[in-house]
Amino acid sequence: MANKTSQIKQNDAKRIFRAAIDAGFDAARIIYHPDGRLEALATFEGSQKPAGGENSWDDVLK
Repeated sequence: MANKTSQIKQNDAKRIFRAAIDAGFDAARIIYHPDGRLEALATFEGSQKPAGGENSWDDVLK
């Protein structure tokens, strides 16, 4: 199977993440949509965990 070209260049992704961190955001992510749109999201909340800080599967696996 042939290698696919990347949707976004690594340097462009680094610039987006660095800009988000420099702007004071705690977390950032890039979403590539099938229609070619790029969406950059940044939040002040760090990682988004469920209330209580537990994994929702913890009760199921007990």
